[in-house]
Amino acid sequence: MEGWARDTQVRVAPLGLHALFEGQARMIQLQFLTFGMANPPTMDTLKDAGYFKGVYGEAFDGFLKATNSPWPKLVDDPVVALFLLIVDLAINPTAGFPLDIESFENFIIDVDPGIRFLRLCQSVRNEHPELLGRITEYSRQEYMQVADMLTKACGYDHPGVALSVIESWATDMPGVVEILSEKETFRFDPGNVVVRVLLSYFVSFSIDKLKHPEFFCWAGAWLAAPRVSDNSQSLFLKYLSLFSDRADDDGIFPRNIPGKAPEVITKTLSNFYANVINYDLTRQWILNDGPFRYDFDWLTQTYSKAEMADWAKTRFEQIFRVHPDAFEILSS
Repeated sequence: MEGWARDTQVRVAPLGLHALFEGQARMIQLQFLTFGMANPPTMDTLKDAGYFKGVYGEAFDGFLKATNSPWPKLVDDPVVALFLLIVDLAINPTAGFPLDIESFENFIIDVDPGIRFLRLCQSVRNEHPELLGRITEYSRQEYMQVADMLTKACGYDHPGVALSVIESWATDMPGVVEILSEKETFRFDPGNVVVRVLLSYFVSFSIDKLKHPEFFCWAGAWLAAPRVSDNSQSLFLKYLSLFSDRADDDGIFPRNIPGKAPEVITKTLSNFYANVINYDLTRQWILNDGPFRYDFDWLTQTYSKAEMADWAKTRFEQIFRVHPDAFEILSS
């Protein structure tokens, strides 16, 4: 099969995930900044100001070419809304996770974001040009209906199907039920805590996205007048990064989370990054030549490099029952 066997052709999409992520982020940002303005700048003005320069405009330019659409006048144009919906569908494949792989030979086509983006754009041009003017309210109904038409045209799963499966985990899978309970108090079992934290938030995010896909697709529209509401503000705050840096310090710090005890948040932060460091040392053990490197200045500036190295070695020994200094370095 093409793309799978040695010496067969591998087709690469003209755009990749980087362009899709940056194009999505830039357009959501511009909607947030301009939707509440009495006289919003035109798309030409924004383009002249450099907002679509380089990678920030590659995906939207590709979308316009693939759908045979002209440059829109305003960021509130239905064409921009459709672009954001297509990006949302492109970057969230479903085959293999959370749904089954139905066609192994088509797996690359089903999951590669760049290929998905191009095929979804082509389905607009060839089968559903009316969708270029369809989205005007940024509503859940518009999201679900347009997503249904596009995914059917490409043979993809509707996003609601995958999100519903993830929602069912919250009641049907004991392990997921357990970590969601831990998320409520932020008291996570330290074993595989990185996976537990990330999966708990992924499941919670998916449940909320099933209820409000319009917010997660068009966040800028729902965080600016006239659509901003207590619900949209709550969803935004709920999924801020758990940990952050500061302008005056390169270390990583926990955010305050309403309803969660500060000491519990700090403990989870400590366990989370202790696991990350163990992952890093394990990766070095498997892949790198020479002694371990303890370059963890990015984590904190409170402790010296020697203190951080001693801390990392202790955590490694707790997991593997051997101290890193006891390793014999074999020459190549």
